[in-house]
Amino acid sequence: MADISWIKLATDIPDHRKIKRIRKLPDGNNIILFWVFLLARAGESNHSGGLYMTDTLPYSVEDLSADFDFTTEFVEFALITLEKYGMITRYDEIIFIKNWEEYQAVEGLEKVREQNRIRQAKYRDKQKQLTLGNVTGNVEVTANNGTDIELDKELDIDKEKDNKDSRKPRKRVYEGNSPYIQLSKFLYEKINADAADKSEMTKEPNYQTWADDIRKMIDIDKRTEEQVRKMIEWCQSDSFWSGNILSARKLREKYDTMAKQANRQYQRQPVRQETMPDWVDNPTPEAKLSPEEQAALDAQIAAWEAKKK
Repeated sequence: MADISWIKLATDIPDHRKIKRIRKLPDGNNIILFWVFLLARAGESNHSGGLYMTDTLPYSVEDLSADFDFTTEFVEFALITLEKYGMITRYDEIIFIKNWEEYQAVEGLEKVREQNRIRQAKYRDKQKQLTLGNVTGNVEVTANNGTDIELDKELDIDKEKDNKDSRKPRKRVYEGNSPYIQLSKFLYEKINADAADKSEMTKEPNYQTWADDIRKMIDIDKRTEEQVRKMIEWCQSDSFWSGNILSARKLREKYDTMAKQANRQYQRQPVRQETMPDWVDNPTPEAKLSPEEQAALDAQIAAWEAKKK
């Protein structure tokens, strides 16, 4: 878990119309308190607004009840209410804060994630060397998650060598026929596949930057070109991820989470014996509520209100 010690809160929260409406509901003030607690846990998790107890284990209703000292009945009611008002969404049994990345210090959070990834990779390399007997003596590993290391001096080292001086690595240039450029263009095409005309298309990216992220996926993360291509196709066909994966950097960052989700979806398909797709190698949107689902939510809230009277 990344070491995040604060989150952003707008100063006009008391005046927000959703907050005012929720506070008028039974236990409304507690629901708002519960929501603020969720924001804190989402920041602590540092999973793009997802609530996780560990890097891979999402919070359940029972976990939230024990963590926040609320009854499970209240937690379920609070989640229903917050979901109705569009403040959270639940997808594949995981709770997400809506619009999380629009309001939080996303760049800072991503730097922490990237720095932790680099630290963990270096730690694994040192442990592997120790196991093989290539390193003698004690190896110190810093446990703290720092946030002030100059990442621009480390991100492109790619485990190939130690950069012992302060010079920045030379910037790579990719030819137009390189697989990294081709996959970058493929991602851009998929992102804009549903655009009616050019006015609806997203701005064309810096393909050199995208290509470098694709290269890191293949060279560092050990994905194959086919796995990357298949993941691009899958995420851009998913109603949730198609609105969130809008760059190669984000594709790399969320690859493991999406692979796990794709794996779960595949396992839930009707029984059919066949080999799992090889691109789901390392196995975490929101659909609008139908009138029937909305009516069910309203009925649950009404039942709660009646119970409180």
